[in-house]
Amino acid sequence: MIMARLPISNMDYTTRDYEGFRTLMIQELQKRMPEYTDTRQSDAGIVILELNAMCLDILSYYLDSIANECFLVTAEQRSNILKFCKMLGYTPRYATSAQYSQIFIKTSADTEVIIPQGTKVKTYSTNPDNQVYFTTLKDLVIPKGALGNEVDSETGEYLYAVPVIHGLYVNNEVLTDSSNGEANQTYRLNYAPALIDENFKVYVADAQNSSELWRRVKSFAGSDSSSKVYTVEVNDYNETSVVFGNDIFGKAPKDSSITCSYYVGGGESGNVGIGAIKEMEDNIASIASTQNVEILKTGYNQETVDEIKVNAPIAHRNIWGALTCDDFAGVLKVYFPDVIDAEAKKASEDWTKPEVDDIEIYVLTQVEIEEQIRLQEERESKFFQPLTEDFYNSSERYLSLMGDPDKDNGIIHQFFNSDTDYVEIESGEGLDSGRKLVGMRDIYLKHANFAGLNIEYTLMVRDYYDRDLVSKQIDNYIFNYFALGNIKFNQDISLQDLMYEIVDNSGIEGIRYLSFTIFGDKDENGEIHNDLYSFISHDLLIPEIGTLFVLTGISRHFPEVGKKSNGGGTLYGNT
Repeated sequence: MIMARLPISNMDYTTRDYEGFRTLMIQELQKRMPEYTDTRQSDAGIVILELNAMCLDILSYYLDSIANECFLVTAEQRSNILKFCKMLGYTPRYATSAQYSQIFIKTSADTEVIIPQGTKVKTYSTNPDNQVYFTTLKDLVIPKGALGNEVDSETGEYLYAVPVIHGLYVNNEVLTDSSNGEANQTYRLNYAPALIDENFKVYVADAQNSSELWRRVKSFAGSDSSSKVYTVEVNDYNETSVVFGNDIFGKAPKDSSITCSYYVGGGESGNVGIGAIKEMEDNIASIASTQNVEILKTGYNQETVDEIKVNAPIAHRNIWGALTCDDFAGVLKVYFPDVIDAEAKKASEDWTKPEVDDIEIYVLTQVEIEEQIRLQEERESKFFQPLTEDFYNSSERYLSLMGDPDKDNGIIHQFFNSDTDYVEIESGEGLDSGRKLVGMRDIYLKHANFAGLNIEYTLMVRDYYDRDLVSKQIDNYIFNYFALGNIKFNQDISLQDLMYEIVDNSGIEGIRYLSFTIFGDKDENGEIHNDLYSFISHDLLIPEIGTLFVLTGISRHFPEVGKKSNGGGTLYGNT
């Protein structure tokens, strides 16, 4: 007869580190053997006990790690997080590549010059490892009589420019000479990181050597045994594999050669800036120089672990369509890398009006942030610089994303308005092509309302610290805190929390006293209220929907101990 072990009373199961185990075992030892009183570290029994405590500490760490990997919100290993994504039907965002418009300038205009597709250009660096390579996406013909740097007199655009992409092209890499027909055949690419974009192509050639382009999908669900489709998988080391179906969901190629063409590169390292790509890998006759003159696309790194933890549940919740206002804003942040933040609301709360079925989505884009950085550098100011309507109406990158205000011609509108049937959603195509509208009539995209804040702070520093240096460090921290993109929609600002963050966690030393407030037109209660935000209780700032806080002025006060006079000064973004 097997007897079950009796439970141990008063056992502390929450103390699971070395000191906890050591203390617990010594206490239990003294209960069982009261005569054992020598608990010095030199005692042989204590040595054995401490060795056990060390082993238990290590085992507890492994147990906690395994437990954490069982949940999406606590998992740390990317491979496990990707398994959760498969379960939720979500494909994390792959890295994208930067693209620029490149011109080539001839030595003379006497002859025609052709720059072939696949020409490699690069940034300049004395260290070859730091050079960033780009490749032309198509042929460029510079005719006789032109140097290559001519511009249109009306639009100012270059007449002879070619798009270049961050990466090097791998043409027809052989994955296998003869596929075996087994289910879920998997072939790993030789080069990493591979760009998973419209240039990523897989060809399958049968015994008659008839090569056919197969289609990439996010999931085999919705496919049948005749579907010529494949999926891609990216592991923890950015290595990409091509995966085929099992002849039930997706065709399994048999006795076929398989090749893949793709670009290697991508990510934020390709955002080198205008004018940085000015060297050619190989010299071209009659070409004197080259340079990039316009940004076409911004490069992004692959979706991080922290981003996946936020975006995967949002995507799963909206797989059949956006329903709530948060859903509409959420799908933009998940599926459009250029959308930094978004917030949505009903166009009207009056149920008697047809506008109650309309949605307004306020969007902050990467294009706006880049324009803000350009304006600040141009005007040598770190304060927020207003974005003009001319920018919103003329920026091609912004309009391609958001569309013309009077037309549904942006890719976001195309995403929402496209029709997607059940099979397409199940196969994963619906995640690329659109979202069904649930109870919504029209969607209106709007840029954010920017609420300018004038921050005032009072500072006292400790002895032997340079007050001006400490103040400058505080200014820089505030500038970074309110930099466009760092403050999100619907984010309340607590001046007290900002003060604690600077004093306790910023690394700025020498602060004896620091306090913040807002200066501006106040009511009889000393509070500021306007259409964009409310300043409540002299500490909390609450934004209206679609509003982002930005910094427009700083005022400093430096009271001196024992004196009534104050030092300091005020800076404004407009000066």
